[in-house]
Amino acid sequence: MMASEINTIQKNICTELCVHISELGFALEDYLGGFEREDFFSFSDTEKRNKLYKQSFYHFMGEIAQVLEQVEPAVARLSALLVAADKAVELEMIALIGAKLEAFRSFEERLRSFSGSTQAALAKETVSPSLLVGEARKLKIVIEDFEQKLKDA
Repeated sequence: MMASEINTIQKNICTELCVHISELGFALEDYLGGFEREDFFSFSDTEKRNKLYKQSFYHFMGEIAQVLEQVEPAVARLSALLVAADKAVELEMIALIGAKLEAFRSFEERLRSFSGSTQAALAKETVSPSLLVGEARKLKIVIEDFEQKLKDA
Protein backbone atom coordinates (compact mmCIF):
# COMPACT_ATOMS: atom_id res chain seq x y z
CA MET A 1 0.00 0.00 0.00
CA MET A 2 1.17 3.51 -0.77
CA ALA A 3 1.25 6.25 1.84
CA SER A 4 -1.55 8.18 0.15
CA GLU A 5 -3.78 5.09 0.13
CA ILE A 6 -3.02 4.37 3.79
CA ASN A 7 -3.70 8.01 4.65
CA THR A 8 -7.04 7.99 2.82
CA ILE A 9 -8.14 4.79 4.56
CA GLN A 10 -7.10 6.06 8.00
CA LYS A 11 -8.98 9.32 7.40
CA ASN A 12 -12.13 7.38 6.50
CA ILE A 13 -11.83 5.18 9.57
CA CYS A 14 -11.19 8.19 11.79
CA THR A 15 -14.21 10.00 10.37
CA GLU A 16 -16.34 6.98 11.24
CA LEU A 17 -14.84 6.89 14.73
CA CYS A 18 -15.47 10.62 15.20
CA VAL A 19 -19.15 10.09 14.47
CA HIS A 20 -19.41 7.39 17.13
CA ILE A 21 -17.33 9.27 19.69
CA SER A 22 -19.51 12.34 19.11
CA GLU A 23 -22.55 10.18 19.86
CA LEU A 24 -20.90 9.21 23.12
CA GLY A 25 -20.18 12.85 23.88
CA PHE A 26 -23.85 13.72 23.37
CA ALA A 27 -24.90 10.83 25.62
CA LEU A 28 -22.47 12.06 28.26
CA GLU A 29 -23.92 15.56 28.07
CA ASP A 30 -27.40 14.09 28.58
CA TYR A 31 -26.10 12.10 31.55
CA LEU A 32 -24.52 15.19 33.09
CA GLY A 33 -27.72 17.15 32.47
CA GLY A 34 -29.59 14.76 34.75
CA PHE A 35 -27.93 16.13 37.87
CA GLU A 36 -29.74 18.88 39.71
CA ARG A 37 -27.68 21.69 41.21
CA GLU A 38 -29.55 21.52 44.51
CA ASP A 39 -28.47 17.87 44.87
CA PHE A 40 -24.94 19.10 45.47
CA PHE A 41 -26.05 21.12 48.46
CA SER A 42 -28.56 18.67 49.89
CA PHE A 43 -27.55 16.87 53.04
CA SER A 44 -30.57 14.62 53.24
CA ASP A 45 -30.16 11.78 50.78
CA THR A 46 -33.30 10.08 49.65
CA GLU A 47 -33.85 6.65 48.18
CA LYS A 48 -35.66 8.27 45.29
CA ARG A 49 -32.64 10.39 44.36
CA ASN A 50 -30.26 7.42 44.68
CA LYS A 51 -32.55 5.31 42.49
CA LEU A 52 -32.62 8.08 39.88
CA TYR A 53 -28.80 8.26 39.85
CA LYS A 54 -28.56 4.51 39.40
CA GLN A 55 -31.11 4.44 36.59
CA SER A 56 -29.38 7.32 34.84
CA PHE A 57 -25.97 5.68 35.22
CA TYR A 58 -27.07 2.30 33.88
CA HIS A 59 -28.87 3.95 30.98
CA PHE A 60 -25.67 5.82 30.15
CA MET A 61 -23.61 2.63 30.44
CA GLY A 62 -26.00 1.00 27.97
CA GLU A 63 -25.37 3.84 25.54
CA ILE A 64 -21.63 3.41 26.01
CA ALA A 65 -21.97 -0.29 25.18
CA GLN A 66 -23.87 0.52 21.99
CA VAL A 67 -21.22 3.00 20.89
CA LEU A 68 -18.39 0.60 21.70
CA GLU A 69 -20.00 -2.03 19.46
CA GLN A 70 -19.38 0.37 16.60
CA VAL A 71 -16.03 1.75 17.76
CA GLU A 72 -14.17 -1.50 18.39
CA PRO A 73 -14.37 -2.88 14.82
CA ALA A 74 -13.22 0.47 13.45
CA VAL A 75 -10.29 0.52 15.87
CA ALA A 76 -9.43 -3.03 14.78
CA ARG A 77 -9.35 -1.83 11.16
CA LEU A 78 -7.10 1.05 12.22
CA SER A 79 -4.78 -1.45 13.96
CA ALA A 80 -4.62 -3.54 10.80
CA LEU A 81 -3.81 -0.38 8.87
CA LEU A 82 -0.93 0.26 11.26
CA VAL A 83 0.46 -3.16 10.31
CA ALA A 84 0.13 -2.26 6.62
CA ALA A 85 1.93 1.05 7.23
CA ASP A 86 4.66 -0.82 9.08
CA LYS A 87 5.11 -3.29 6.20
CA ALA A 88 5.24 -0.39 3.75
CA VAL A 89 7.73 1.42 6.03
CA GLU A 90 5.57 4.55 6.02
CA LEU A 91 7.04 6.22 9.08
CA GLU A 92 4.67 9.21 9.07
CA MET A 93 1.64 6.95 8.86
CA ILE A 94 3.02 4.69 11.59
CA ALA A 95 3.40 7.69 13.91
CA LEU A 96 0.00 9.15 13.03
CA ILE A 97 -1.96 5.92 13.35
CA GLY A 98 0.00 4.96 16.46
CA ALA A 99 -0.95 8.25 18.15
CA LYS A 100 -4.61 7.66 17.33
CA LEU A 101 -4.49 4.13 18.71
CA GLU A 102 -2.76 5.41 21.85
CA ALA A 103 -5.57 7.96 22.30
CA PHE A 104 -8.03 5.08 22.06
CA ARG A 105 -6.12 3.18 24.74
CA SER A 106 -6.31 6.24 27.03
CA PHE A 107 -10.02 6.49 26.30
CA GLU A 108 -10.51 2.81 27.14
CA GLU A 109 -8.54 3.12 30.37
CA ARG A 110 -10.53 6.18 31.48
CA LEU A 111 -13.76 4.43 30.58
CA ARG A 112 -12.81 1.47 32.79
CA SER A 113 -11.89 3.84 35.59
CA PHE A 114 -15.17 5.74 35.18
CA SER A 115 -17.17 2.54 35.26
CA GLY A 116 -15.39 1.13 38.30
CA SER A 117 -15.42 4.26 40.43
CA THR A 118 -19.01 5.19 39.64
CA GLN A 119 -20.29 1.66 40.22
CA ALA A 120 -18.47 1.64 43.55
CA ALA A 121 -20.03 5.00 44.44
CA LEU A 122 -23.50 3.78 43.46
CA ALA A 123 -23.08 0.68 45.62
CA LYS A 124 -22.82 2.83 48.73
CA GLU A 125 -25.85 3.71 50.80
CA THR A 126 -25.39 7.42 50.11
CA VAL A 127 -24.64 8.41 46.52
CA SER A 128 -22.47 11.49 46.01
CA PRO A 129 -23.61 13.49 42.99
CA SER A 130 -20.38 15.48 43.00
CA LEU A 131 -18.33 12.28 42.68
CA LEU A 132 -20.48 11.06 39.79
CA VAL A 133 -20.25 14.40 38.01
CA GLY A 134 -16.50 14.64 38.65
CA GLU A 135 -15.92 11.21 37.13
CA ALA A 136 -18.13 12.05 34.15
CA ARG A 137 -16.20 15.27 33.54
CA LYS A 138 -12.90 13.36 33.57
CA LEU A 139 -14.38 11.02 30.98
CA LYS A 140 -15.51 13.99 28.92
CA ILE A 141 -11.94 15.33 28.77
CA VAL A 142 -10.63 12.01 27.44
CA ILE A 143 -13.49 11.76 24.93
CA GLU A 144 -12.66 15.24 23.63
CA ASP A 145 -8.95 14.40 23.49
CA PHE A 146 -9.65 11.19 21.58
CA GLU A 147 -11.92 13.03 19.17
CA GLN A 148 -9.24 15.68 18.58
CA LYS A 149 -6.57 13.05 17.95
CA LEU A 150 -8.83 11.39 15.40
CA LYS A 151 -9.12 14.68 13.54
CA ASP A 152 -5.35 15.22 13.39
CA ALA A 153 -4.06 14.97 9.86
